[in-house]
Amino acid sequence: MGLFRIIPTLIVIFLFYNISILTFKSSAEYKKIRIYKNSSDSAEIYHDTLKVILKDYFNEPLRKKSITLPSGQPFDITKHDLILIMGMLFLFFEICKSTNASNLSIMEHVLSIFLFAAFLFEFLSSEFGGTSLFLKLTIFSFIDVISGIVISITAARRDVSIRQ
Repeated sequence: MGLFRIIPTLIVIFLFYNISILTFKSSAEYKKIRIYKNSSDSAEIYHDTLKVILKDYFNEPLRKKSITLPSGQPFDITKHDLILIMGMLFLFFEICKSTNASNLSIMEHVLSIFLFAAFLFEFLSSEFGGTSLFLKLTIFSFIDVISGIVISITAARRDVSIRQ
């Protein structure tokens, strides 16, 4: 049970995003524009088209029919919205986990730092990581690292002051 507690929950979002990208890479839209990738004249066309298609991919509604709110306004939830909501929930769980002081908390912080490094590396180096959605997820991971360390230090200070 303790081993699963140290695994950062934001890894679920990291994996979910990358699985979504793998699904996208097998789509017909990506296969159409992939031919532009290797030619030097068309590299800019490829990247511009890829941005548009990725934006459309993440902003397409999850349901065929809109949900009508009591105000009468139609509401569509997209993959982008779902990933952000899940990211915020997992960030909340991570912050709650960091309030619990144990011997494994240092390992949890180290794994969170590695996960942040993976987020940052993918954001900076991958053509599919350079989206506003992935930037937000990278910021969530950064907040997880910083808040976990700050909360642990604060809890350790309180433990020391109580014991004296």
